[in-house]
Amino acid sequence: MSTTETKRDVIDYLWEWAEETGNWAKILVQKVVQKEGHLVEAERDEVYSAFLQGIGLGKKGQETPEITRPAFSASAVDIELVKISDICGVNRLASKQSLEFSKDMTVVYGENGTGKTGYGRVLKNFGYCYDAETKIHPDVNGGCSCKQSALITYKAGGIDQVFTWDGANECIDLAGISFFNNNCVHLSLDGERTLLVSPIGFHLFTVMIKELDELSKLHKAKIATIDTSLSWEDSLHDETEVQKCVSSLNKKTRDKDIDDLALFTVKHEADLKAKKDEIKKVNKELLSKEITDRNQHITELDRLIKVIEGQQTKVSEKSLKEFAENLTSLDMLKSKEQVGLKDVVEEKGVQLYDSPEFIAFIKAADQYITKIGKKNYPSGEEEVCVYCQQKLSDKSSLELLQSYRKLLNDTTQQDIAKVTKNIKIFADIIALFSEENQFNIAVYGIDDDSAAIQPDFLKTYNSAIKELKKVVSRQVAKDVADYKFAVPFDETISTLEAKKEEIEISLANKNETLSNLNEVEAKLQKAINELEDRKTLSENMADVTTALAKFKIKYVLESNSKLFSSRKISDKTTAARNELVADEFQKTFEAELKFFRRSNAPVSMSFKTDKGQSKIVQSISDSYKLNEILSEGEQKAIALAEFLTELQFDKGKSPAVFDDPVTSLDHKIIDEVARRLLKLSKERQVIIFTHSILLLNSIRQLSTSPLYSGVMLNMYEVQMDEKNTGYLERIRAPKEESFNKFKADISNIFNLPAEERDSKRDQLAADGYGLLRSAIEVLVESHVLCGTVRRYQKNVAVTNFEKIKTDKIDEHRENLSIIFSRCCGFIDGHTNPDEIPDKPDLYSLKADFDAVQVIFKAFN
Repeated sequence: MSTTETKRDVIDYLWEWAEETGNWAKILVQKVVQKEGHLVEAERDEVYSAFLQGIGLGKKGQETPEITRPAFSASAVDIELVKISDICGVNRLASKQSLEFSKDMTVVYGENGTGKTGYGRVLKNFGYCYDAETKIHPDVNGGCSCKQSALITYKAGGIDQVFTWDGANECIDLAGISFFNNNCVHLSLDGERTLLVSPIGFHLFTVMIKELDELSKLHKAKIATIDTSLSWEDSLHDETEVQKCVSSLNKKTRDKDIDDLALFTVKHEADLKAKKDEIKKVNKELLSKEITDRNQHITELDRLIKVIEGQQTKVSEKSLKEFAENLTSLDMLKSKEQVGLKDVVEEKGVQLYDSPEFIAFIKAADQYITKIGKKNYPSGEEEVCVYCQQKLSDKSSLELLQSYRKLLNDTTQQDIAKVTKNIKIFADIIALFSEENQFNIAVYGIDDDSAAIQPDFLKTYNSAIKELKKVVSRQVAKDVADYKFAVPFDETISTLEAKKEEIEISLANKNETLSNLNEVEAKLQKAINELEDRKTLSENMADVTTALAKFKIKYVLESNSKLFSSRKISDKTTAARNELVADEFQKTFEAELKFFRRSNAPVSMSFKTDKGQSKIVQSISDSYKLNEILSEGEQKAIALAEFLTELQFDKGKSPAVFDDPVTSLDHKIIDEVARRLLKLSKERQVIIFTHSILLLNSIRQLSTSPLYSGVMLNMYEVQMDEKNTGYLERIRAPKEESFNKFKADISNIFNLPAEERDSKRDQLAADGYGLLRSAIEVLVESHVLCGTVRRYQKNVAVTNFEKIKTDKIDEHRENLSIIFSRCCGFIDGHTNPDEIPDKPDLYSLKADFDAVQVIFKAFN
């Protein structure tokens, strides 16, 4: 964590707490200050051992040496980023790009979506930011399947270091990077938040609280290991005097209380034996069985009563009378059926009258006659046959037809079927009556064969049912009519219910007897339990003595648990911050606001402590959050001021990274931000990612002023193609951009030793064309247009306009444009079409370079 120096040493406050708490606390402070970090297990054990010694539970003969107040001198290693290279699997960033950082300031400029934020996310992944969450995705379009990785070159205390990032691992040295982006604005202006950096020594408060928490866990584990349980306690009987005493053992239990209950003499032993013999004589089991038997008898009686009541509802004198009437009706209908179609057709000599064909013919004829509306057909001798239209010749023909129709429309058969159905229904019901109703258990006792006795009244009932079923099953009308209905339903049910009432009375008496018996038995059992538990306690008094000693130790430990509370450390943190930091922080913040022309912002700021960490509490008019009142521009300016304020409290000089720091700011404040960040770059390394051309121009111009002339500035423009983003093209600083500088760099290529030049001709040609492209740009800006307009420059130098040699422009512009186009096609780092007319070579480069020099002389 970042640190900063303060006027006084915060150890004063930690030592005050240690002196108030005990010698173990002094040892803890000493070790934390020496390590400036968390302790290992062995060191915590040493501190806890001293704590036990202090409360009288240490090892005998152990002595804790007197601890003196430790001295504290914070050490911080300066970190400088050198380069990010070999990036793979990060968004759509192109591979083989190398972002080299200046030791002072690096600006990476690019339009939205060109990939600059991808580089920033890699740095944010390691450092501190108000916006703590960093999720780095690969190319979501599937353009790259490689595993996330990057090579980060940096210096720690001036020593070169290389860290290979695999997408998940962390680098402790790079943890000091401070990062600011647009998400930080909302988070930093929230009602309260944790400080990004901690003043020097203040991180020790956080470490102390963490260590107290770990010691508290160790302490609780120690208490948990003190086993005060008794292995035989579960064998004691509930609610005996011994059980109540043993279950409530504690550090206050007196020996006298235990000794009285543990007394178990020969007399107690004899008393215990006598009571055990007495309880055996209490025949509770037999009584319980009798009660169970009577409950079963009642259930059996209920079953039979239900069966007989069910039979009673299905038969009566009335239903038997109706049954006899139905049998008589059936006999009459059957006699009526005897004179019918057979006699008529045989008399008339009709053949095959009983065949299906004849019957079907007769029915069809009747249906036809009915359909044509001749209800009384045939009505006289004048009738004709409805089929052949021939006159019916004689009286016998008329009689035959009339007989056919009468028989076909007679209802005798339907009546027979109806009566037969009613007879069957009743007969079936009676047939289901059981004539073997009996007791399955010995309600009336058992016979010589150990079978349940069946009482005479039940036998009489079964005989009556049997006789009823016999009469009904014969289905003879006279027999049914003569049968005298004598099934003793009511008598049988009444006898069964009387028996049930008798058993219920007996059951109630036995339950009452059992209740009294339970009381006697319970009294005896309670006395036996008390004596048995006394005996158990007497045999295990050594265990009880050990447990009481453990209770006393446990009490001492538990009563001292509050010593590991972090509340007092938090109070010391608040006191130290109020005295050593708060005023200076407020003054620094106000100075930063003034720098950004926001000194009139009514921002109220105070601090609070949460588990040893300092938090800023801020508002407007004592109640409103800043981000609820201020405009976006005002929020951004104040958030930047807070961020820069905290950086000034960071003693370690680690890089400060800004991602789009001027969004929503007007051009005047953008210039002030550029000045402030250039000033900051004199104190620590500054890296800026921005899409604001105004910020880039402002930094570029200000870097030429004498005030910032010593600042080393690296600038890049990020570009993209159809496939990838993050192509880096160096933007030269103003003092680096001169035609003669590029001319010298290109000449150096041709001046290389022949062997070296021939071994990498293609690469040298590509590099040369890149330099030539930049030379042409400078030529056009500074010499052809005489500095009237320049890239990254806000103003137009109209006074130089009249110096432009327009005639020379007409003479050379076509050739210069052709060469420039060729440079753009040859420079390294971009995706080009698969088919290229030709590749860059040194011969072509020499020819184009000479041509450009001729043009330069024409304008110079």
